[in-house]
Amino acid sequence: MVVTQENVVVSDSDRRRSPQEIADVLRERIRSGELKAGDRLPTQAGLAEEFGVERGTVRLALRELQQAGLLSNVSKGSPP
Repeated sequence: MVVTQENVVVSDSDRRRSPQEIADVLRERIRSGELKAGDRLPTQAGLAEEFGVERGTVRLALRELQQAGLLSNVSKGSPP
């Protein structure tokens, strides 16, 4: 017997997040003051672990925030 996707119940915690969803969470942390100007974010690897995604997904989210002017100094591996 093979389990099909339609038979699998996926909880929110098991669902992988998109770059947009990660950017939205980080944007909210900035707006709420949890992250302030001058604060350093965790490493890309740390964020990937937190959100359960690959580092490439985190990079796309960080690039979106950088383009929106919310982050500066986004570089490979180092925290922005």
